[in-house]
Amino acid sequence: MKLKQVLAAVAAPLALAAVPADAAVFTFTLTGAYTASFEVDEDEFLKPADFDDYFEVNATGTIGSRTGSHIVAFNTTGFDGGLTLGDEFTNLWGEQLFAGTTTDPVMRTGAFTLLVDGQSGSVVSLNIAAVPEPMTWALMVVGFGAVGVAMRRRRVSFATA
Repeated sequence: MKLKQVLAAVAAPLALAAVPADAAVFTFTLTGAYTASFEVDEDEFLKPADFDDYFEVNATGTIGSRTGSHIVAFNTTGFDGGLTLGDEFTNLWGEQLFAGTTTDPVMRTGAFTLLVDGQSGSVVSLNIAAVPEPMTWALMVVGFGAVGVAMRRRRVSFATA
């Protein structure tokens, strides 16, 4: 009975705190003919006012030889897909890296192959990964703790013959 009270005491605040957590953070890693490593917070998406061909984001990391804050543009398939990197205006063409529209994009994750514009045969590999939100980690830790408590409290009885 006491275990149920403990679980109820833990579950009640979590249920009441079930509000949307911070937006997801995506990490981008480019390798091959061009290298870059940067992060984008979904809250930092800059909505285009007059364009349907791309949207821009504020990115933080290293692009080419520059480290710091950058603007990265994600292109639609109609604009040859891929992305345009920061101040260097390096175009990497390929498939569209987001679902939805430029005013409401949803980033895709996984591995992609892109072509470097103006460099015949130059290919880069792009890996996009979503970083779990802090609330996701907290819920996972609480869940593991609850399972541990339940397993520790479980009584094992042995039958005698």
